[in-house]
Parts: sequence; C-alpha cells; structure tokens
Amino acid sequence: MMNFVQRVLSRAFSLRGLLLKSAALGLIWFFLPFWLFFVFAVYFYFVPPFQPFKIFFPFLLTIAFSFFLQQNLLSVFLVGVLFFLVLGIKNLILVHRFQSHQLMAFLLLFLGYFYFFSVFGNWGRPISSFALFAVGFSFFFLFYELSAYTSEKKREKKIAISAIGAFLVFQAAAAILFLPMNRFYQTAVLFLSSVIIADIFLEYLNNGLSRKKILQDFSVFFVVATLLLAAANWEL
Repeated sequence: MMNFVQRVLSRAFSLRGLLLKSAALGLIWFFLPFWLFFVFAVYFYFVPPFQPFKIFFPFLLTIAFSFFLQQNLLSVFLVGVLFFLVLGIKNLILVHRFQSHQLMAFLLLFLGYFYFFSVFGNWGRPISSFALFAVGFSFFFLFYELSAYTSEKKREKKIAISAIGAFLVFQAAAAILFLPMNRFYQTAVLFLSSVIIADIFLEYLNNGLSRKKILQDFSVFFVVATLLLAAANWEL
C-alpha cells in the first residue's frame, strides 16, 4: 500500500513539474527574445539527460514551429502543449505514451501542413518541390517513431512501411496543390489523408489488416473528404 501511495505522489509531483516547465516555456516564448527561449527549451529537454535522442526530431520540429508561429495567446497554448507532450514522453512521465505520442505527432503534422500551404498554396513557387520533400520526410520520421509502439519487431519492415506512408503523403500533398482551395481546406484534406494512412499502417504493423478495418477507414475518409470539398470555396 505504501509503495502504491509513493508511486501516486511521485507521479503527481512529476506532472506538476511538467506543467510548470511547459507553461514557463510558453510564457518565455511569448515575452522574451527567441534566443533565450531556445536556451531554456534546450536545457529543459536535455536535463535530465535521459534518452535525449528518443524523440529528438519532434523536439526540433517544435523549436522550428515556435520560431515561425505568430505571437498570440493561441500560439502560447500550442507551444506549451507541444513541450508538455515532448518532455512528458521523453522523461516517461505521461502514462498513456502511445496516445500522447500520437497526439504530438498529429499536432506537429497539422502545424507543418498549415505552414506549408500558407507559404506554398499552389505550384507557383519554384521551391515547392523541395518543400514537398520536407512534408514527406516529416511524416516518415514521425510515423517511424510511432511504429516503435507496435508489435512488429523487424526494423526494416517498419522503415519500409514508414517510407511507403511518406510517399503517399508526398503524392497527396502534390495533388492538393493543384486544387484551387484556401489553405485551411488544403490543410484539412492532407491532414485527414495522413491520419487515415497512419491508422491503416499502424494496424498493419500491429495485427495485420482486415477488410473491415480498411472499409471503416476509407468510409470515414470518403465521407469527411466529401464534406470538406463540398464546403470549400473554390478559387477558380
């Protein structure tokens, strides 16, 4: 009984410390120069020096998005939430690690897609192709980290599935650039596609795919994508 109480108290103190760190980083980002925010972010990430490279890529993406985000209250909240997830997963504070990691990955993908379509709304800019590769690589690394939670043990298979998913996302983003929609709908369609791809491939790595699962996911994709395309203001 005493061991259980100690574990509960330790978890509570850890969560309180995590909340304070993430809130502090959000406020530092908003009120102080970015270089000072960067110093605190690096310190909080590497101290304690526990498995620092486990989710190093999400940490780098969080720093990058923090640099580009407009300074407002919503962005303060996003920065705080991202660092809450990054630090909580890295230091094994969050209990439901897969769900937390999935939430962090999807949030980073959503922010990345929104920024991508805000800058490259169509094929009018020459560097759009290079930006598309960045979109694909981001999905690859984030999905590969999620694949560590599956029952699949073969590293080569997880890399191959991650690469296939990244290629599909790359193709979807390239096709969406041709659609004359605003960035909000473009982001929503690509994000929906990524969620469905990730869900199907994670299920495949866990237990193998069933026809029922494929039908469910594609039904959801078809219904939601149809609603988004119907609601979009086509900028012809």
